[in-house]
Amino acid sequence: MRWRLRSARWKVLLATLAVLLLPPLIVLLSSLSDASIDHRMRERAADSARQVAALLTSPGDRAPATVARTIDRIAASYGVRIRVVASDGTLAVDADREAGNPLVRAFGALFFGPDGAPSLAAFDQTLPPVALRDESVATMSGSGPSVDCRQADDGRLLVCHGALAVDTAVGRRLIYAQESSRRAIRALYDVRYQVLKLTLFALPFALLLGLWLGWRVVRPVERLRADVLRRAQIAAPSADLDASRPDEVGELANAFNALLAALGERTRQNEAYLADLAHEFKNPVATLRASAERLAEPSIDPARAQQLSALMLRSCGRLDALVTELLELARAEAGLPGEPRQPVQLNRLARGLVEALRADERWRGATIELVETARDVEVPGVTSRIEAALRNVLDNALSFAGAGGWVKLRIERDRDWARIVVSDSGPGIAEAELARVFDRFFTTRGERRGTGLGLALVKAIAEAHGGAATAASPPGQGAELTLRLPFTDVSQRAR
Repeated sequence: MRWRLRSARWKVLLATLAVLLLPPLIVLLSSLSDASIDHRMRERAADSARQVAALLTSPGDRAPATVARTIDRIAASYGVRIRVVASDGTLAVDADREAGNPLVRAFGALFFGPDGAPSLAAFDQTLPPVALRDESVATMSGSGPSVDCRQADDGRLLVCHGALAVDTAVGRRLIYAQESSRRAIRALYDVRYQVLKLTLFALPFALLLGLWLGWRVVRPVERLRADVLRRAQIAAPSADLDASRPDEVGELANAFNALLAALGERTRQNEAYLADLAHEFKNPVATLRASAERLAEPSIDPARAQQLSALMLRSCGRLDALVTELLELARAEAGLPGEPRQPVQLNRLARGLVEALRADERWRGATIELVETARDVEVPGVTSRIEAALRNVLDNALSFAGAGGWVKLRIERDRDWARIVVSDSGPGIAEAELARVFDRFFTTRGERRGTGLGLALVKAIAEAHGGAATAASPPGQGAELTLRLPFTDVSQRAR
């Protein structure tokens, strides 16, 4: 068992200890908060009372309604309750903005339990009228402002007031501002020593629980990691990791099995590709070798030498074409890196290709038809690559349609996609061969085949543009190849 600093074991243990230490931490923070809250409340009560005094003693004729609205705004800005009392005890203004946020109050009531949360209004009803309170009487008699705090409801409520008397144009007035603070943690603070003892008593159990949880969480992951690393040393690892656990570790093992299976399939494909590649290279290389050996004979006649020279040139041409297409295929399968995208007019591109193929001597006996069901279809892409893909598809269709056959090219819109559909009157594709149409070196054209990389290149170019290539062969209707290209630039979206 290794305890690294960033290990999940440490994190589980620390989380367990944090839950255990939360109550004493709350007590500590509440005590620090209580040490300064009464000072802030005194300041707010005194400041709001002074602002009201300045309002009442300012020169000018003020309407009672206007004064009341201004006092209400002052009370709202400080979150206090302000009352203005005449010298005969009559209440002139009562602006209560001390209630606060209703959601906060509702939470406080829930926190305090079924007895309900204390409030300033309830506490104020237990006191004499504002004008008869000791601080009010002393202030009105000329002893100066009164600013003080008192506890109520068994210490669960702290109430601070600021009382100030001023002489106005309509007589002497008492300004009385109040603010309260519910001490929701007070009961917990009163039993802080018992909380501390309970925390110390539970600490060993919390440590054991944290260690056990860390072991339960990390140990299966470590086993899975060791199993994966062991398989990494095997030349052909099998996708048989134990995924029997009904939890996230089992899901992770299933994901590794899927990855190993995909890697195994990719390895199989690469082996088949290399075998095909070796076969494709072997034939022209064998021809070149045999021709070179015959040319080295001293008694060879000039006509035979000319035939062998032509054979060597054809083999070199085939090797050159094969290498060129392999390089293009590799670049397309890598996503055509470094080749900037620009708007490609598919309709214009298709018209140019169709005209060129109609003039090609190889396909003189075939009919090529262009059907544009959508006008001005434009996609972002590499023009030369899309043209090469479309040319390969048309060449493939024409080679199967043959003399007297037909090839139809359709350009369509399909929501966020452009569709290029090429159908022909050829013999079609056998159902067993549909899945292999886009494989490298796969062909059914026998001696007339090219390199066998044309449709593989088509598929790679389509996928490099964020699209796809598919093949279908309805019974008795020849073959149908479809390219789907998105209207958005996937290379920019990936960034």
